[in-house]
Amino acid sequence: MMRLVIILAVCIQTLALQSALQSEDIARLKAIQAVIQCGDVIESSGIAMSYRDPNVLWTHNDSGDSPRLFAFDTDGRHRGEVKIEGAEHVDWEDIASYDIGGVASLMIGDVGDNRLSRQSVTCYRIVEPQLTDDRAKVVQTWSIRYPEGSRDCEAIAVDGSQQLLVLATKSKGLQAELYGVKLDSDRKYQEATATFLGRFPSHLSPGWTFIRMITASYFQPI
Repeated sequence: MMRLVIILAVCIQTLALQSALQSEDIARLKAIQAVIQCGDVIESSGIAMSYRDPNVLWTHNDSGDSPRLFAFDTDGRHRGEVKIEGAEHVDWEDIASYDIGGVASLMIGDVGDNRLSRQSVTCYRIVEPQLTDDRAKVVQTWSIRYPEGSRDCEAIAVDGSQQLLVLATKSKGLQAELYGVKLDSDRKYQEATATFLGRFPSHLSPGWTFIRMITASYFQPI
């Protein structure tokens, strides 16, 4: 049995509903923890906390950028940029930090597929860089297919203790799908068919004019 629970973050997506935004809803949308102070971060699409330093986070741009990561601290201050060698950037949507065998690692999810046109998606594992590094090499690559055909995914999470990658689809219905891929192989390149794990409700928020869609996730020990 898994010893961790997956925490799913949500993105606010506008729907043509009749009710209007309330003032408390506006306040929620305006809540800001920090502003990333780096002009090259055009559209931060995924964030992961460093395993080396809890005051450092990693992010990346959405589609259209080169394969690179940006480091920033919890106040949003830019701490570094790392080019990822051996990776392509089609539609990077999320990033996960985890420990596997005592090695701090980052999993980059090139998993976006808004048009449901990709036959497979790709996840890249790198050893988490030092802040002084300007390059990092991909150490493992997974080419992943879904058993029922293409899915749009913007959220991944990794349970290092169970060697499990979880992908959550960005469903426009009321049920998001969860898929899993085992990471128990040492091969540098692997092709895998994801296993269906179940569904997760993404209901309309009471009194809101928005529907919630899963766009980020992580594992939290329990």
